[in-house]
Amino acid sequence: MQDLNELFRSKVQACFLGVAIGDAMGMPVETMTDDQIEKAVPGGVTGFLDAKQTRFDSISNFKAGETTDDWQLTRALAKSLIRCKGYDFEDMLKEQIREANESTAGWGGSTRNSIFQIQRFFQTDGREGKDPRNHSNRPAPNQGCGNGVAMKIAPLAMYVALANGGVTGGKMMSICVEQGMATHSDIRASIAAYAICWLMSSSVKDEMDVGSRKVDLKFKALVKTVRAAEKLYSAYHDYTDKISDRLQKIHENGLLSNLNGLIQQNGCSCYSLESIPFAIAIFFRNPTNFRAGVLEAVNAGGDTDTNAAIVGALIGANVGLESIPVEWQEFNRTFRDAKALGVEFFDTFAGRK
Repeated sequence: MQDLNELFRSKVQACFLGVAIGDAMGMPVETMTDDQIEKAVPGGVTGFLDAKQTRFDSISNFKAGETTDDWQLTRALAKSLIRCKGYDFEDMLKEQIREANESTAGWGGSTRNSIFQIQRFFQTDGREGKDPRNHSNRPAPNQGCGNGVAMKIAPLAMYVALANGGVTGGKMMSICVEQGMATHSDIRASIAAYAICWLMSSSVKDEMDVGSRKVDLKFKALVKTVRAAEKLYSAYHDYTDKISDRLQKIHENGLLSNLNGLIQQNGCSCYSLESIPFAIAIFFRNPTNFRAGVLEAVNAGGDTDTNAAIVGALIGANVGLESIPVEWQEFNRTFRDAKALGVEFFDTFAGRK
């Protein structure tokens, strides 16, 4: 029987590696539709490719296996947690600022613009730029609700999973909101991140297998958890379109067993209300099959890199490294570094003291 420490270490490694692999696998076809992907890659994406998409100049020359903002910002959060041996709001933002000054290739507009405005705030001792703790501004229509918060949340989920009760559900939500509202003015982006964080952290110690009764129970528990968060932060919004309602619709309409229906009825763009329920559904369809889940997320089209990164992290956290094809794990140095970061992260919070 595998030692629990070894199992949890493997799950943290696989969670981080899942982000990097999903990001790289989806990068070449980001924003393309499923039909466009099929035309560009007959038979669909089955492995790492050079960039095929032409919408984003910053990543149009990326080669097979290269990663974008999904892994870049996930790594930033992990590095901050390791350095501080816990959560530090400002340090986590400053680590993201350091990453932004290295490269913003493929970054979403809300994240990029907010991070540089926050940098200005720190540089001028608060005289200019954006105060990351000021959440008073209401978002413009269709602004600030992207998946940029959820895509980087994996390290916080692993921190919660390894905290041995030190981080409650309420604290987890407050951290997601604190980090999320710093860059995304629509509270639903933070609630979407919380949904991923809750599901990811709970999967580390409560593994789920396909077809088991646990799948249905966990999905219902997730909907209930998200509804509670929406109610708690209702003062921040009066939206009729909510993450919990999207999830409930997926469950009630049988979309977990209908991929085409899931794509058509829910969508899979970078909009949190589409991306996060979609990625969650793909995970519940493939909770132990990393290859199938990541490729399903990619070939559906839309925000392929982020959707696949979230799916990869969820499956990795659920079953560990043994779920990830060895040839993918060893494809390049970035993926090996992701595994090494997972070991360092685990040792910081649960291993060697």
